[in-house]
Amino acid sequence: MRKWNEVDRELVKLMPSYYKWIVRDDNGEIWFHKEEPYRNHMGYWDSRGIQECLDLPINNTIFSAIRCNDKAPVLVKDVLDGIIHHITDMEKVFLKEIIKPFLNDIKYIRKVEYENEECIELILNNYEIKSSISFEKEMHFRGMDCDDNYTLEMLGLL
Repeated sequence: MRKWNEVDRELVKLMPSYYKWIVRDDNGEIWFHKEEPYRNHMGYWDSRGIQECLDLPINNTIFSAIRCNDKAPVLVKDVLDGIIHHITDMEKVFLKEIIKPFLNDIKYIRKVEYENEECIELILNNYEIKSSISFEKEMHFRGMDCDDNYTLEMLGLL
């Protein structure tokens, strides 16, 4: 579980609200991104063509929970909330069973809202979407925001 300190939280609060993602590059610098960054073919963080990033030349003591070799970017809201594990133990047990056949291929898990129900979707590395069971709105996975992407690590499933 990542641990955030007050300096991390205060720095995030000072950033413009349109920055949603944080990564650390190979030089140890922290970058805030408007769009979700990803690892490009060279292994560097990139932003789907949007190059508006804020570079903070700071040392490893600030945002020490963010490592240059992280597989996924950090959501700004997770730093502010201090919450990484968004689901209950029972929900973890349920998800662990659902993801078993896809474990090595899952990029993200997300909760999706439909008219009268919600559903958990598995987004695979090839961006194929697998839907699991639907449930009544706001009954399960209440710690997950609809349409946000969560890694297995963020949900405590690894």
